[in-house]
Amino acid sequence: MSTSIKGLSADQIRLENYRNQLERRFRREIKELEETHTKQIGKMIESKHQRMQDLEDDYEVRISSQASDLSNRIESAREEGTQRLEAEKLLWDKVLAKLKDAHREQRQEEELKSEQLLAETREKLKIQIENLNNEAKKKMRRERQLANS
Repeated sequence: MSTSIKGLSADQIRLENYRNQLERRFRREIKELEETHTKQIGKMIESKHQRMQDLEDDYEVRISSQASDLSNRIESAREEGTQRLEAEKLLWDKVLAKLKDAHREQRQEEELKSEQLLAETREKLKIQIENLNNEAKKKMRRERQLANS
């Protein structure tokens, strides 16, 4: 009996460890995506500023329409990158929520099975105790009858 309960506990621990491992992996991947995105945006901004400065230094004129278009493209790329990052975050959040729900359901099922097994075991033990008590009473009666005879 206790071996199966220990087995269930070990399974629960393994599932909890697996869930924690997935959470850490998902968080790490999201962090890496955020860092990559931030670096890319930083490089884009830095590149934009450098190009604008070069144009001003070289031509000493206002920023041309091409530079304005580049600026708009960079802004658009930044917005697209942010949107992609948010979409991926939502996706991983959904995956994590599904994993948590599945783990919670499995834990509940295992707890229910454990409780049922425990109740069955208690009932069997109760029956065995009653049978042993009845056998002991019968034996005592026989001994009394033999003693009285």
